[in-house]
Amino acid sequence: GAGNFEAFEANGGSESTDTVDCDWENLWNGALPTVGDLMGLPRRAGDEQDPGVMYATYPGLAPVVDPSAVSTPGFLDEAGLKKALCAAESRDGIGEALLLYAARFLTRICLFSVYKETAHGWLVEGMGPVLEDVQSFAIDLKLPSIMSTVSASGHPHEGPIPPGELNKSVVACLGDPLSHDVLLVPVRVQDRMVAFLMGDIPGQSTIGLPVRDIIEAANVTGMALEMIILRRKIGKALGV
Repeated sequence: GAGNFEAFEANGGSESTDTVDCDWENLWNGALPTVGDLMGLPRRAGDEQDPGVMYATYPGLAPVVDPSAVSTPGFLDEAGLKKALCAAESRDGIGEALLLYAARFLTRICLFSVYKETAHGWLVEGMGPVLEDVQSFAIDLKLPSIMSTVSASGHPHEGPIPPGELNKSVVACLGDPLSHDVLLVPVRVQDRMVAFLMGDIPGQSTIGLPVRDIIEAANVTGMALEMIILRRKIGKALGV
């Protein structure tokens, strides 16, 4: 999985070096996104606030009423995600930030990269997925599967897994027990599919999760990946 992204970035964000005028060379035709673009993305109107929770500091165990005053290791909230994406200097840093945000809602999570119509295992989070196993996984998106459906529609899958051996092989990346219900969200750079985020909660349905929030996180992640590509292209053009 990682090698595919390295080859992708080595070509300045293009899928092939055979032709200069290829899709990825002409991917960006607008203004370069800035850190302010990421940090300034608004929340959806009408979002409910999280209920108040009493937290305790360590080692004094003094109650802290404001959740923002407490850092929860292993998870990122919306603000933390945007800051992490702004600070990321590599594709893995960006992917890990998205995983840590999604871990607020999902127990087992896998991230897949997309290269030349094939999805490759990339990164994992949570108890269950084995990184080495996931990184050895690849699936052709031209074959009918849950991933090809999401790729073609651009819409996430939420709920029970459709029947089929290919779909079983996809969800097997989450580890044991085999999942029967997952959330699969596309990550895009403009109109190009570049990654999938897949996760579940063993023994529970994913229906009812804040899918819109996770989709928005995936969209911001796509912007961050685009910025990485652009920085590499600019550096290559300047000989840096």
